[in-house]
Amino acid sequence: MHTATPAYAEVIVAAGDVRGDHTFHYGVPDDLRGKLRPGQLVMAPFGARQLPGIVSALAEASPVEATRDLLQLVWEPPLIGSRQLALARWVAARYGAPLRASLDLVGPPRLANHLHAVFTAAGPGEAAADLARSERRVLDLLRERGALSQAALRSQLGKTAATRGVSRLVRLGLVERHVSLRLPEPVSERFVTALRPPDGERPADLLRRAPRQRALWERLSRAAGPLPVAQALREASASGPSLQSLVARGLARIERRGSAIYLVDGSGNGLPDGVTPDPTAWSQIKPALKSGTTTAIVVQGGERDRWPLFAAAIERVVAEGRQALIVAPDALTAAELAEWLAARMSLTVADKSRARTPAQRVSLWRSLRAGEIDVLVGTRDATFSPLTRLGLVIVDRDEDAGHKNRVAPRYLVPVCAAKLAELFHCPLLLGTETPRVTSFHGVETGQASLVIAGSPLPADQSQDDASLNVGVRRSSREAQIVDTRRAPAVGRYEAVSRELYLALRETLAERGRAVLYVNRRGLAALTICRTCAHVFECPRCSTGLVQHRQTRQIVCHICNWRGSAPRWCPVCEGDRLRLWGYGSEAVAEAVAHLLPRAAVARVDSDRPADEMDADIAAFERGAVQVLVGTQRLLGYGKRLQADLLGIVQADIGLQFPDFLAPERVFLTLSRLRHLTAANRSAARTVVQTMMPHHHVIQALQTGNYRRFFEAEMKQRRGDGLPPLRPLIKASFGHANETRAEDEARRARRELNTVLAASPSLDIDVLGPAPAFIYRQRGQYQWQLLLQGHDAEKALPLFHGGWTLDADPLDLT
Repeated sequence: MHTATPAYAEVIVAAGDVRGDHTFHYGVPDDLRGKLRPGQLVMAPFGARQLPGIVSALAEASPVEATRDLLQLVWEPPLIGSRQLALARWVAARYGAPLRASLDLVGPPRLANHLHAVFTAAGPGEAAADLARSERRVLDLLRERGALSQAALRSQLGKTAATRGVSRLVRLGLVERHVSLRLPEPVSERFVTALRPPDGERPADLLRRAPRQRALWERLSRAAGPLPVAQALREASASGPSLQSLVARGLARIERRGSAIYLVDGSGNGLPDGVTPDPTAWSQIKPALKSGTTTAIVVQGGERDRWPLFAAAIERVVAEGRQALIVAPDALTAAELAEWLAARMSLTVADKSRARTPAQRVSLWRSLRAGEIDVLVGTRDATFSPLTRLGLVIVDRDEDAGHKNRVAPRYLVPVCAAKLAELFHCPLLLGTETPRVTSFHGVETGQASLVIAGSPLPADQSQDDASLNVGVRRSSREAQIVDTRRAPAVGRYEAVSRELYLALRETLAERGRAVLYVNRRGLAALTICRTCAHVFECPRCSTGLVQHRQTRQIVCHICNWRGSAPRWCPVCEGDRLRLWGYGSEAVAEAVAHLLPRAAVARVDSDRPADEMDADIAAFERGAVQVLVGTQRLLGYGKRLQADLLGIVQADIGLQFPDFLAPERVFLTLSRLRHLTAANRSAARTVVQTMMPHHHVIQALQTGNYRRFFEAEMKQRRGDGLPPLRPLIKASFGHANETRAEDEARRARRELNTVLAASPSLDIDVLGPAPAFIYRQRGQYQWQLLLQGHDAEKALPLFHGGWTLDADPLDLT
């Protein structure tokens, strides 16, 4: 039976801000019938423009009566695979992003930059009488010279004629536009090889009077094969002219070879030990690696316990002819993990962060499409790479905030990775030190399984109830909780309790090192007038200004507005100003005053990166004994190993009107404990708090994750908060306060109308309400919260001025 060729194509056009999975229908011209396939790159008319698009599907009919025909097939092979195309459409729907923005995630890097157009005259006919002079010049030039690019037209006729003139001629049908895709050529590098003299002479005799050339030739002759030119010159302390002289003498040959800078070579790392995963944990993971099995496994444990399990799983799937993807929360961890894997396995491992230039990124994209890479390691955007034989997806430290994309589409990697694993019918491993509430809820409800890697169980605890202590502490000592409402403080600013001071003094007396965490930089949190209680606030944000002594400024930590430190109150003109609270600068100063013989360094975003790197290096070798820092400390990972961790302000964030705040605090403080203790039983933790009975502090003290999880779920269950029901944050900001509020209320009315017409939709709308930080960077912020399993269906109602955040990590 003859099957009719589809007459219509559903196309994702690279234009517009329409949110969600929205496509356009076009007619398929006769010359393209039977040639079109999903994933191909085409040119389509869009209003008065001609824009690139991706064919998403073919259809026998169109939902609209009048359709325009596609103009051209740009690239015949599908540019985007079917699974990546499905992932992009899913991201657009879930996160309320324009489909073109989601398509950018899965397509070739900077696709628009690689499209090149040439113009030709449509025919020898007479030009229209109403053409402008510049347009006639364009038409005459094209008829005389033939096909020309826009750059050539611009050089001949100027910018106006080459843009506006050509565009109008194309619309009139007098000029035809043909677009081609020209991807950068694969990256190549020059290599050099030593050659023997053809007449049998000794190179040493020939180069007696050229010591540099002789040294270079000897280095090349010792190499096992061709060396990169740059490496050879560097190791021989030679110059380019010396190399050219060798080539001229016939003693060396230079050739170009493809250079895959993104490939990780582990042969020189000197790590002969193989991979020995925890046998109990491996026995639980191994059955899930069968091809066609889609399952999620939460792998809880320290890095040295998780990574061998990852490596064993990767070896298993690659041996079956499939590929593996690992997504790390930051580039430093990704690079370290890639090198660790390459040193222990005979596989082709690529680190996506190494591909920095457009040519390198396109080269990696081509290699991935061709199936030449066994293991891809990268950060967030690696989730959308064009892997064709994916057999395993791994998200390491899935609780880390680095997995959240902060610009549209605001996706969360563990959620996207789960969808990717579903599309490829492969397992998903979520590596974690302390699981997210959402991840552990999946374990509790049977949507995921839990594997504890390398955590020794007490004699009276069975494997069945091991989850009681998920996030088992790396130190056998409980954290010491100091109630700062009653404990006496010592030193300046009342920032250090007597208990923390004694712990510091004892640690330093034993030649140990200490890390003090402060969740605020600067000298003081607020500057207040004692006479009239005026609080100095940012003129562009509704936040207090923080004092910084080193720069003698007050600074906004939202928009970075800065001003001179005040001497008097602008309201009552009094000079009784008080600094309230303290930041990392104040704590460092207080510790230095209390322990004058200790070397104290500060790590926060007010300091240059090179200075902080030097201080961290000094801390590792013992030249710095005390590190005081903010969340910037977390970026230094295992280099923070210390004998004492002091949490100076454990309460910051717990009082926020945000149900996610306690989880953020718990994950941050747990991560710090893991990094500083590093599996050492003698490591000590002191926590200063005004809320010692808060469930976060109690769970942190004992290391009992179950206690934290059950307290969190008890609070969330009453309001049906995530992970029980999805929640989406919609934010709108405007410099005019009235317009910001009016737009928020208009959106609420429109939502009410939709919900009244479709009462079966599971959507609850909360708000509108001013944001917790009402004014940010001169914009008044209003928020709506959409709660329910159908919430994403309402996202197309919000125009482009709104910021939409599904799977939010904070509501402030």
